[in-house]
Amino acid sequence: MQQSAAHLWKALLLRDGLRDGSGSNLPLAATPPLAQALLLSFLTLFGGSMHLRNQDRAHANLLVQQAKLYIRDNLSQSLGLKDVAHYLNVSERHLSRLFAAGIHESFSDFIRGERIRQATHLLLHSGLSIKEKLPS
Repeated sequence: MQQSAAHLWKALLLRDGLRDGSGSNLPLAATPPLAQALLLSFLTLFGGSMHLRNQDRAHANLLVQQAKLYIRDNLSQSLGLKDVAHYLNVSERHLSRLFAAGIHESFSDFIRGERIRQATHLLLHSGLSIKEKLPS
């Protein structure tokens, strides 16, 4: 990879005036793609690994899934951002960001939606009326 970056640098530096081994100047239109390729090579050379980003994304998705399961299992209780964050051992701010980025919904909107979903299910599949309260 280091050799590729060196070749890109050389091509960009030699674009004006000097000729490459084939006897032709590097066209001006080739400069932006070469510069972009060079900048992208910096990510790999200097630690911006895509693999790490994919691992971070997978970890974030796992945390959101665990939070969703915990919420669904505990809908009958009072559920706050602090409670779920504590259960997952993450900060409240981080959990809030994970929900916003991962499912494009706020934490409180997700809980509200899950409670509505559960109430709808109970109304459709049980003999309970709207006025009846489930035992705690």
